[in-house]
This record gives sequence, C-alpha cells and structure tokens, in this order.
Amino acid sequence: MVEGRKEGKKEKECEVREKMALKNRSRVEILYDIVSSARTAAKKTHLMYKSNLSFKQLDLYLEYILQHGLLEERFNDDDGGKLYVLTNKGNEFLRLFEHLRSLLPMAGKFASGEEQPLGSETSSMSSSVKRLENEEDLQEVTREEQEEEAAISLAKPAFVY
Repeated sequence: MVEGRKEGKKEKECEVREKMALKNRSRVEILYDIVSSARTAAKKTHLMYKSNLSFKQLDLYLEYILQHGLLEERFNDDDGGKLYVLTNKGNEFLRLFEHLRSLLPMAGKFASGEEQPLGSETSSMSSSVKRLENEEDLQEVTREEQEEEAAISLAKPAFVY
C-alpha cells in the first residue's frame, strides 16, 4: 500500500513538472485544458484548479468557451450549483487538438527547452556566422545611435546671448 502511494506521488510530481516546464501556454492550450477538465461534468473551482488559472482568468475563458458552444452550463440538482458539461462541439475540439498534438509530438519539448529544433546544432561554421551577425548588429546599433545624436543636436534650440 505504501508503494502505491509513492507511485501516485511520483506521478503527481511529474504532472507538476510538466506544467511548470510549459510556463507560457498559448490561449488555445489554455482552452484545451479547461475543456478537457470538463470531460466529466465539473464545477467552476474544479476547472480552475485543473487548468491552473486564477478565478478571474477562468471567467474570461469560460465566457468565450460558452459563447462558442464548447461547454454548456447546467444546474446541479443536488446543491443547485452550476456544472459545466462538454458539448459535441467541445468534444470535437478536444479530438482535433489531440490529433494536432500527435502530429507535432516534439512541440512541447521545444517549448520547455528540453530539446532544440532540427538544424539548431551549433557547428564552428554556424557559430562564425552568428558572430558576424552580432558584429553587424553592433555596427547597426552604433549607426543608429549616431543618427539619433545628430537628430537630437539639430532639434536643440540655439540660444543667443
């Protein structure tokens, strides 16, 4: 029984690490998190915790999700509270998003910085090119600074004593 708890704890830690690795989710990923949290009827607080959003953020997204028919509001007979239920359109959204994610399995790893996109290996030639680009950028900056200083000196009023 202790082993089962340890495995569950490890799984939860992995989930937390995965969420932390994603740091900046796109709006579509946030929509996916909310809608997927409602695969079984869920209360607002459940959606909020599962999608890792504040109450205010969830309200904004829920308004959008409800307007577009991905979820629908129903009243809970037990306590009269609101439940959010997945619609056919919401189910289709989840299916398509998961399909897209399966087509691009490496996308999450790139976002988290675990892996670099293909062709990003740094060779001596590519580092030389980068160095040249940096030098050109520096020259561009100094040129811009000189032009800026010239414009400022022209704009200064000349005082006559």
